[in-house]
Amino acid sequence: MISVKSLPDGARIFLDGNLALATNTTLGNLKGGTYKLRLEKDGYSSWEKDVPVKEELVTFVDVVLIPRSVEIKPLTTSGVNYPVINSNKDKIYFIAKVNSDLDTPQKSGLWALDLNSSIFNIFKTAASLIFPDTKTLAYSSADLLDLSPSDNQMLIKMNEKGYYLADLSGTDLPVATTTAVPTQNNWQKQVLAKKKTLSDKYKLGVPLSEISTDPNTIWSPDEKKFVYKKKNEKGDSWQFYVRNLSDPLGVGEENEYLVATVSLDSKTEFGWYPDSKHLITSECDSAKQPCVSGSIHLVEIDGTNNTQIYSGSMSLGSVFPTPDGSKIIILATFNQSAPPNLYAISLR
Repeated sequence: MISVKSLPDGARIFLDGNLALATNTTLGNLKGGTYKLRLEKDGYSSWEKDVPVKEELVTFVDVVLIPRSVEIKPLTTSGVNYPVINSNKDKIYFIAKVNSDLDTPQKSGLWALDLNSSIFNIFKTAASLIFPDTKTLAYSSADLLDLSPSDNQMLIKMNEKGYYLADLSGTDLPVATTTAVPTQNNWQKQVLAKKKTLSDKYKLGVPLSEISTDPNTIWSPDEKKFVYKKKNEKGDSWQFYVRNLSDPLGVGEENEYLVATVSLDSKTEFGWYPDSKHLITSECDSAKQPCVSGSIHLVEIDGTNNTQIYSGSMSLGSVFPTPDGSKIIILATFNQSAPPNLYAISLR
């Protein structure tokens, strides 16, 4: 038996080349074995996979179909710097410096974009100005933003020796500080403690316990998987792996998958799609810094169905899926004379 779901639904299901039903549905009366499953929907890239079936068990297949031609809408228009996303992946903070003939400093400063809201132009509904520039302090001139693991504090770096520590849960103004080291060290300890709690929960031994708590390891939203990278045996490439700690494993699932292998100089980043069953990969077109263009793909955790979502202007590290997975937010520049802005790529 195969339970087949797709986003969006209504995709045609082909089983061993024969048209069966349409998603979402369950294919029953199947003998044990491996079946070639293919999904097609007009306007979307097709999906195909060999799916194992065991009698009296259900094989679950969850598919995300990608439009062949995605819709891209601007979320900001006046320029964005240093966007960061919170740990819940539902809010993006960024710096905006607005220059106009009317000189409107009230729109310059630190902004927050709520990804759970209806996303339109930020100056209408979806974003709010957290800390506006004043005559004596221009938050829009910040060099970097750094969020705490609990999302209630932020370090605003103004220069090499000057920081402001902001309380995002209250109404107090940010407090000036000459060093960020104690705060950053404390935050790193909090991140490590959370990862260690998860490692202990699954009773991971060496080396998995060390891998699972590494600063570069990224746990999935459902906290049942993590993605990490290591060099291959020859030491000439990076290999990205997903460790699957689900218990019990589903039909056909494995404890570990090799998702991708890339060259050492490749500028490639992996992040989780909200369903914890897919990864979002971002890759620069060139190893040169900074990254100004590249491509974004959606890939299943076993490395199959690697499908391109977008190719063009982008900034590595600034690729954020919305909580429902319906959009990907990017920082991009489509006009060389204009500053970068946030854009929403619609997947459905």
